[in-house]
Amino acid sequence: MPLLVILVFIAFFIILTLIKKNQGGEDALDRKLTKYDEQNQRILRNLYVPYGREGKTTEIDSIMIRKSGIFVFESKNYTGWIFGNSRNKYWTKTFYSRRYHEVEKHSFYNPIMQNQTHISVLRKFLNEPSIPMFNIVVFSNLCTFKNVTVSEDASVIKMRGVADEINRIESIYIRSGIKIDENRLNEIYRKLLPCTNPSNEVKQRHLMDVRKKSNQDFKF
Repeated sequence: MPLLVILVFIAFFIILTLIKKNQGGEDALDRKLTKYDEQNQRILRNLYVPYGREGKTTEIDSIMIRKSGIFVFESKNYTGWIFGNSRNKYWTKTFYSRRYHEVEKHSFYNPIMQNQTHISVLRKFLNEPSIPMFNIVVFSNLCTFKNVTVSEDASVIKMRGVADEINRIESIYIRSGIKIDENRLNEIYRKLLPCTNPSNEVKQRHLMDVRKKSNQDFKF
């Protein structure tokens, strides 16, 4: 079997493993948001939002639509030590491998940049240039932020801090007098709802695009 085929297969297997692992983090985040927003319930999960003319989509883990704006969440179910800042294209996680009895180090794409791409696509899809959208990256409670610096236009928190961070952001916008009309909120929700139920073809195309990007990143 050619080396290139083997490497592509390995990359595909790694992507599927990461997706399955991150599912646990998304489930935990969904429970947090549902508990926080029991009355409102404008919460959407696993959205495949279309962009471009080639049938591409970006996948958003969770969003919550409130009078203060749209909270856009990226879930990272990682353990170990986390290093990174807003400007670095790649962040690093390190952890001790019991299997190999050594410290392992892995890079991953800057989740702030990743979620900002989601927000850009979302804003264009909704045709909402002015509505506030909040970039929130949520890590597992089991990780440790060793050297993580974040700009003011994004939040990087652990799962336990989700409710406090939403309250903090909303308190700022309440004082500023920003309040989105209920009809507008319902319109946004109705427009995004179909994005949570994509066809198998859309899902497969998205997975192929992710695999292609991963191959480019690792220079296969």
